[in-house]
Amino acid sequence: MGGLLSGRSGWRRKCEHLHAVDIRKLKRWGLLRDGASSDIVWSVDGKATGRMGVRSRGPFVHFRYRWQMPNGGDWHPVQIAVATETTPCNFGGNRHWFTCRCNRRCAVLYLSRDRIACRDCLGLAYASQSDDAIGRVWRRIHRLQRRLGASDDQLGWSARTERPKGMQRRTYDRIDDQIIDGFCELEDLIEAGAARLMARIARYDARHR
Repeated sequence: MGGLLSGRSGWRRKCEHLHAVDIRKLKRWGLLRDGASSDIVWSVDGKATGRMGVRSRGPFVHFRYRWQMPNGGDWHPVQIAVATETTPCNFGGNRHWFTCRCNRRCAVLYLSRDRIACRDCLGLAYASQSDDAIGRVWRRIHRLQRRLGASDDQLGWSARTERPKGMQRRTYDRIDDQIIDGFCELEDLIEAGAARLMARIARYDARHR
């Protein structure tokens, strides 16, 4: 769960890439009652990807799990207690919250090695927010290619389009030039991104030799 790509905003770790604990689900499962305990199991396509023990004691939820470096090595046991609090709902009842170490109320906490914290503390972004430069350029190219009559299965590097019927040659040439400019920009971004990645890998290797 390290941070090789955690520098530039477009490469921030995503909430969707970490295991998360939702206090609303704990309440639904009855795990916020004093003394209640169980295990949470995360899975993808039916295969378990993580397990964590949960026990409620008074206003605290105690978590127990293990983590391992991505390249293997020893497992590290972790036990963390997180405070909870409630706020009244407008139409009766109470809403439960975790209290992060930053004192922020939040419904969801994320696991990152030996930390359980909110999205802000871990510097996470939602996948929908990570609209990086490469993605923006691709969408611009696809939009231009569609203007020239390309279907969805024709988009991309190998798209070949002819001037649509009724489109002026000058308009067609301008759009075609914009597509070429987009591909040149893509190549520059990919090359720059690869250079940054190699530099990060080199620094990571140097720290862990």
